[in-house]
Amino acid sequence: MKITDLLPENTIKIGLPAKTKKEVLSIMLQIAANSGNIKNYNNARRQLAEREKLCTTAIGNGIALPHTKSNEIISMAASFAILRNPIPFDAADNKPVNIVLLLLSNENNVGRQLRYLSIFSNFFANSDNIANILNCKTEIEILDILSQCEEE
Repeated sequence: MKITDLLPENTIKIGLPAKTKKEVLSIMLQIAANSGNIKNYNNARRQLAEREKLCTTAIGNGIALPHTKSNEIISMAASFAILRNPIPFDAADNKPVNIVLLLLSNENNVGRQLRYLSIFSNFFANSDNIANILNCKTEIEILDILSQCEEE
């Protein structure tokens, strides 16, 4: 599982200017749509919002991993952002979020999505990894750090 296959450089943003959770999800879906793997943006946006209503995808320590499965997704699509300013994301620890990784998969590819969610959850459980990501100045630096998540 290569991180660069999931997150090409053009799907990573530093200083994303969103002010609300809804705005973050919308912008990140637009970024992920640049992959060409989303058939219907509006339906995918609706399904992502419905998923977030079920239970927050903020995992604590300033990290959110919003995700959904949809037949509007051709194959995996993703985007990654460091927010310009942390925003509330309904996290259990009540901390605002400043790092967001959006993962979208086709209904038939849920296993791969779950594997990525597990990999990134474990990666962001380490506070050094979070600090290293927040210190990145370029998208390439973020990819270099995230490549630690790659499996052989």
